[in-house]
Amino acid sequence: MQMILILLSSLAGIAEGVCIRQYNTRYCEGGFLFTALLSVFSLVFFALTNSGTYFIPSLLWVYGILSGIFYCSASLWTYKALQMGPFAEINLILSYSVILPIIYGIILLHDPVSLHTIPGIAAILYSLFLMKPSQTNEKHTTSRKWLLFAFLSSVGNGMIAILQKGQQLIFCGECDHEFMMITLGQSFIVLVSIGIW
Repeated sequence: MQMILILLSSLAGIAEGVCIRQYNTRYCEGGFLFTALLSVFSLVFFALTNSGTYFIPSLLWVYGILSGIFYCSASLWTYKALQMGPFAEINLILSYSVILPIIYGIILLHDPVSLHTIPGIAAILYSLFLMKPSQTNEKHTTSRKWLLFAFLSSVGNGMIAILQKGQQLIFCGECDHEFMMITLGQSFIVLVSIGIW
């Protein structure tokens, strides 16, 4: 069941990337407002699927606001990367975001390391070396830029997963919806402000 959820999460992320890329291709401006709209749809989903009363301790605000900062930065860098680089390669780089939570789990949470963990991480890292930058100087500079944006987006997404896991451990999984609502609400406000600016 866990593998199915991971697969569905990956497919949803790819579908989101396709929507952002298509929007950026068709409308050169307004990408931040589109991304903000995605955030508010997600916020509504978490609000509607929350069971029982809302539980928002003060420490949860710290986790939620930090997560919101990483969510906004990841959205910003993904938007920029999708504007300038190849979609398939950007999604490959974005998949590296799984490495940070894995390392966090192994080192700080003492998660067990299976026979598949180390070879899996090695395969993901090796795939980075298989990507070849463009040959001409101008394209090579552009390639470095979108590679940096995609990498920063990947780090942002990885940090969101780490913060989510951290708050789950502290609050025994009782604040998942509230955590995401704080993250997405802050992201909506920031991305709308950037889009209007």
